[in-house]
Amino acid sequence: MGGLGAAGGGVGSPLSIPGLDTALSGLTRNHHHTNPELAGDHDAAIAGGGPLARIAVKAALTRLGCPYVWGAKGPNQFDCSGLVHWSYAQAGITLGPDTYTQIHQGAKVAHGNVEAGDLIFPEAGHVMLAISPTQCVEAQQSGVPVRISPMPASYVARRPMA
Repeated sequence: MGGLGAAGGGVGSPLSIPGLDTALSGLTRNHHHTNPELAGDHDAAIAGGGPLARIAVKAALTRLGCPYVWGAKGPNQFDCSGLVHWSYAQAGITLGPDTYTQIHQGAKVAHGNVEAGDLIFPEAGHVMLAISPTQCVEAQQSGVPVRISPMPASYVARRPMA
């Protein structure tokens, strides 16, 4: 039994794996809106927030389905703070580059007063962007694309534009 050379019995090229070309073809396209349920207008779901906060939320929602990559700041790959940073940049607002900076920006928000665009910190090392008092958009972890998640039960909230 030899290696996988020309005599390896493959179909086509010396190393041929059925379906490989099809599987790899998706790697070069943008990943946002790959799920038809994620595409579309989310204006009705965005609750409250000022005009710049709403722009940031709308920007984040255009990235649904993009892959999580630790340290990535966009536009097609994100970690949690990178998604928030990039989204606010689309509204002309510069936030800190990481969660540990962002948690100190803006005014503290009480649980009952969360609006679209508020930064939600369920723990010290993670930030989400509020869509409404009940939902957030986030880049959570490796293997999980940018998605909409329920508002966590426990969190600290900050409003960048107080």
